[in-house]
Amino acid sequence: MSRSSKTGFQERGDLKGKVKTAEQCAKIGYQGMEKGELVIFNESQLKFMLSWVIPFMPRKTVLKISRQFMEK
Repeated sequence: MSRSSKTGFQERGDLKGKVKTAEQCAKIGYQGMEKGELVIFNESQLKFMLSWVIPFMPRKTVLKISRQFMEK
């Protein structure tokens, strides 16, 4: 049985309901490993963006967008 500690991280980051548990992440990773995948995405939107949209964008634009997400 896993235990989590109350840190306030989810509340402060407004991530309620958006964060997966360690068990969920491990299950997704294990299933991907069984399929022989080297990179596993747990959200289809993220997979689409990183596989199809980002490669066609200029690197400078990608870095600018990345920076904006990290600064929020």
